[in-house]
Parts: sequence; structure tokens; C-alpha cells
Amino acid sequence: MLDGCASRPPDTMTDKLPPNLLALFAPRPALRYINPSDHAQRERHTTHVDGVAAFLPELKNYEDDYKPTESWLQRRDRVKQEKKAATEHNLTKGAADFNPNDDPEIRGDALKTLMVARLSYDTDKKDLEREFGRYGPIERVNSMHLRYVRC
Repeated sequence: MLDGCASRPPDTMTDKLPPNLLALFAPRPALRYINPSDHAQRERHTTHVDGVAAFLPELKNYEDDYKPTESWLQRRDRVKQEKKAATEHNLTKGAADFNPNDDPEIRGDALKTLMVARLSYDTDKKDLEREFGRYGPIERVNSMHLRYVRC
């Protein structure tokens, strides 16, 4: 037998809590009602949208001068082939076409020019003359720091 326990609410511990903790279990006030920002479905007046079937007769007037654009994969392959062709040209015909005497950037005898790269910015002309002077006379030392900068 249940001896009348089913009609009685279950015992809770909240009646033994202090008022500051009971405030945590108090229900929140109801949210205020805000009208929806959109119109009801039956009150909407939008343009009618059709499929592409309306444009099928226009395809008969279409001229076939379409030129597809190149995808990034095709561009990557094309650039790789162009670089390979340029390298092949430089290796075969580039050395034969090279004439250092016609280059306006070169001063003096181009075949007696030594280029040293990746030097420290603290290196000056005196340091270079001292290091390379032991191998022979030096006519001129030209230091080109940051002359050509790629961005």
C-alpha cells in the first residue's frame, strides 16, 4: 500500500536554503514580445521566380565564340612549362647570345669582373680590397647594396 504518499509533493531541500541562494532558483521574468521583423508569408509580395526554361529560345541565337578561362591547375602547369622552356632556351641559346660588352650595366671588362653575393651590410670597400687584393691588383670595387629588390 502507498499509505497516502502519492498525494503529497516530494520533500525538497530548497525550503532550508538561505534567501540569497533561494534567489538563484527563482523564475526569471517573462520575455517581452517583439513583433517579427519580417512580413507573414501570406502578406509577402515578391517577384515571381521561374526556372531556366524561359531562356531556352535564346540559346538558338547564341554564337559559339566562347573562350573558356584557365583554371588554377591549368595556369600552374602552363607556368611550369614556360619556365622549363625558358630554362632550356637559356641553357642552349642563351649562352651563345650572351655578349657582356653590349650590356649598359657593365663598366670595365666584363670577363674580369667578380661578383660576390650575400655579404654582410657592415662590409665596406676596404674590406673587399683587403680580402681580394692578395690574389692580384684590383682596378675598382663597386658595392651594390639592395640595388634590385623583388617585391
